[in-house]
Amino acid sequence: MDDGMPQIPMMQKPVSVMEHGPNSHNLAAASAARHPVDTLQRTSAASASSANLEYVRHVYGSGLAMRLATEHKIAAQQDQGAPLATSNLYRDVITGNDLKMDFGDYLSLPQDRPEMPRENLHVMAERKLGL
Repeated sequence: MDDGMPQIPMMQKPVSVMEHGPNSHNLAAASAARHPVDTLQRTSAASASSANLEYVRHVYGSGLAMRLATEHKIAAQQDQGAPLATSNLYRDVITGNDLKMDFGDYLSLPQDRPEMPRENLHVMAERKLGL
């Protein structure tokens, strides 16, 4: 059925709101482009961490490298269960990012994000007209 035409996305299984957050299956929210600086920092951080681990493996041995990799994995698992979506405290302490200030610290806070009204246009008009 792949004739070069774009396919309509279909839900394969129910979305877990507790796991992915509310409105996680919204195609408009999923297709929103990230800020170029955010993309640049995410790609550079990923490549830098693997290069750092390789450096530690060569200089200090594989034991320390495995320990650091394990701590990073544990931090990633604990951050998924954090009560706040922006809470990365354990991972920031492990990686040393608690001493740095970057894009996500001041421009990516939930209260600073622009929000579209979630209500129906008709409901908003009725409230405004007092109906």
